[in-house]
Amino acid sequence: MSTHLAETDLRPQIRKPVAPGLAMVSRSLLLREALARRLSRLGVGIAAVSDFETLVREIESERPALVLVDGDGWEQRWDALIRGLELKKRGVSALLLIASLSVDQVLEAPSLGIGTVILKPFKPEEHTARIYDLLLGARALTARRAHPRYVPTNGQGLEMEILPEGDWVTLRLPVLDICDGGARIELPELPAAAKLVPGSRGAVASLVAGGARASLTFRVVHRTRRTFGVAFEQLIDRNGTFREALRSFDRSVFGSVLPRRNW
Repeated sequence: MSTHLAETDLRPQIRKPVAPGLAMVSRSLLLREALARRLSRLGVGIAAVSDFETLVREIESERPALVLVDGDGWEQRWDALIRGLELKKRGVSALLLIASLSVDQVLEAPSLGIGTVILKPFKPEEHTARIYDLLLGARALTARRAHPRYVPTNGQGLEMEILPEGDWVTLRLPVLDICDGGARIELPELPAAAKLVPGSRGAVASLVAGGARASLTFRVVHRTRRTFGVAFEQLIDRNGTFREALRSFDRSVFGSVLPRRNW
């Protein structure tokens, strides 16, 4: 079965950052790194810091669209720390991530400039999507959700085989994530990779997941120092085994949000 797919599905990989983005403060290195990694995939500029003094400097110099405060783990109460930020005076919207909240604190939160509260435990897929929606709202952007992305984990091999035009050697490249419309692929340090530039097309290529294989044609839509992204122009999965293999992959990247005005 041959399926034609939209070329815009990879736009989250090529959009300019939603500037000036998000400033967050947390004592948890794990939380800071997890959010920075996920939001950067969607083109969000993020400053993730570990103390309020640095956060103040980020707010004053970068004027972020949204401030996220992890309210747990501080010597002082979170409400006293947030009050010192003077968020309303600065005209910055804030999101509070907290393990628990009393009724009085809920009522006080808006007066401190907190527009949204997310209760822990932190759920990466659900809450990252929520944070991104709030960021778009802070910049008055309308958006819609696109296809979810599938990410191979340890033991799940996913490769793209490409025979560049004019070459005799097939490139076998690791696929970092994939959706119905395209994929993000590791860029090899090989002379043949010089041809994989935005706008170039591939007519002899396959996606391989275990014993499942799908042939395709594609167009390169972006390139960085270590990766490049392709939009599928045609994907042929004759017996459906390739798409069946994808269902076993990790959907750790939530359905992307695309601002309409950037299309």
